Amino acid sequence: MAQLWLTPIVCRSPLILGGERIRCGPPDELVSFRGMLDRVHPRFLLSFKARLLLSGQDELACGAGNGAFSLSAPGDIAFDGTTLALSDCGSALLSRLAEPQQTALWLDELEAGNDWALLPDVQRGWIGRMRRWTGLGWTTIIVREDA
Repeated sequence: MAQLWLTPIVCRSPLILGGERIRCGPPDELVSFRGMLDRVHPRFLLSFKARLLLSGQDELACGAGNGAFSLSAPGDIAFDGTTLALSDCGSALLSRLAEPQQTALWLDELEAGNDWALLPDVQRGWIGRMRRWTGLGWTTIIVREDA
């Protein structure tokens, strides 16, 4: 079964997925959350398959087999070319990401347009985490890890 992770990008070059990632659940809350963010802007929170971040043996294809890294393992995950190499698809993802300053503006718009008290606790937690990460100059994505 696929797991979805709210994941900070703490560095873009080399790509480093921060260790503070959060497994997202329940699924219906995530669907609702993504819909709310998409109404603000479609690039607010992009998602990507974990295996497509990895450079495979075929230089023309994106992705490698599952299992090269685990999002449930503690700590940062660095695509620095030593242990893990970033695929061309992963590089393309980075070029589509909004800058943290833009994300902060979208978070302001999101919070102004919603009654904070009516949001489910889990969604308020995700927004709070995104706000914190944005304040640190980090970008946030959803990473899908297939079992």
